[in-house]
Amino acid sequence: DAGTPGVNDPGQELVMAAASTGHDVIGIPGASAITTAIAVSGIAMEGFVYLGFLPRNSGERQRLLKSVISERRSLVLFETPHRLKATLKDAQAVLGDRELAVCRELTKLYEETYRGTISEASEHFDNPRGEFTLMISGATSDDENAPKIDARPLLEELHRQRVSARDAVAQISEATGLGRRELYRIWVELTKESDYHPPV
Repeated sequence: DAGTPGVNDPGQELVMAAASTGHDVIGIPGASAITTAIAVSGIAMEGFVYLGFLPRNSGERQRLLKSVISERRSLVLFETPHRLKATLKDAQAVLGDRELAVCRELTKLYEETYRGTISEASEHFDNPRGEFTLMISGATSDDENAPKIDARPLLEELHRQRVSARDAVAQISEATGLGRRELYRIWVELTKESDYHPPV
């Protein structure tokens, strides 16, 4: 493949095979969609989290996005043209209507960088073509656009099913991206309000 080994490219196996037989492996930097997108995005950031290509399945994609919902660093990811609209829809549903830059065909003839919100980008790319790199701004302490996830009903259902506290908290934390300490606090409240005390 023409990609960078270890960055959405299986080349790390070749690198390790060469290194293990005593060969020197020397890197010669070339064009990188990640650093190029960061440079042209205009998104303010204090570092970034690279997510690669998101899962093809919407449910799995949303679970991954929920795991970084509170991440203050910018999110950088790749996407194909036929999944761009679905990814933007899921990103808005999970992260809120954040600022982003959508870079298309970087370093190529038809290079384009669209800057705006997630919803605006979704409208702009009606018939997406080319290779896409997305840079989404990180969470802020006063981010009013981010959807608020109410974990209490989810925990209540697992409490009724007599799931253990550890399993319930782990399950909801993975599904929503919420912190375990806060989920345990809600679980303790539910236990105090109930006659049934599930195992820890």
